Amino acid sequence: MRGDRAYFKEGIVLPPNYVHISRVELNKNDKGLEVPHTPTIRASAPLHGSDGKAFAVLVINFDLRPALARVRASAAGDSEVYVVNEAGDYLVHPDQSKEFGFDLGERHRIQDDFPEFVSILTAGPSDGQVMSRRDGERYGLGWQWVQLAGGPRVAVIEAGPDDRQFDEVLKIKRWIELLE
Repeated sequence: MRGDRAYFKEGIVLPPNYVHISRVELNKNDKGLEVPHTPTIRASAPLHGSDGKAFAVLVINFDLRPALARVRASAAGDSEVYVVNEAGDYLVHPDQSKEFGFDLGERHRIQDDFPEFVSILTAGPSDGQVMSRRDGERYGLGWQWVQLAGGPRVAVIEAGPDDRQFDEVLKIKRWIELLE
């Protein structure tokens, strides 16, 4: 039942003229996760009657597959591109089996691969830094946080071997335009 979903519960309590933007997640139908998997963000707003009481919620689903595909395709050379939510869960990963693990029963997070990144999840903007991956390999990481339609934040991250010029890593800002 959709009335039990978080986006409905968040939307129904809003005052008139307000919109709730959901977290990025895989779309669900009445039978479970939609197949093929569809990364989705939702805008929900209450509909109020003449008495001022909410009687329904208008929900608009936005399919993020095209935007995430553009980000994925923008990886240059030997760099890797990731998109993570505020908890560090992968929304885009070079190994697509690691994407949306929080919806599929097995979380895969950037801090599991790059332990030093855990402090970045709560930090503001950065010029990037060199970090060790869990396997000991060193990478230069550049990232930019973006807030999606006034809702959740996601980070777009480029990682490349640390001997690369940071100018390459810092081209991350162009990917933000792909999401907006």
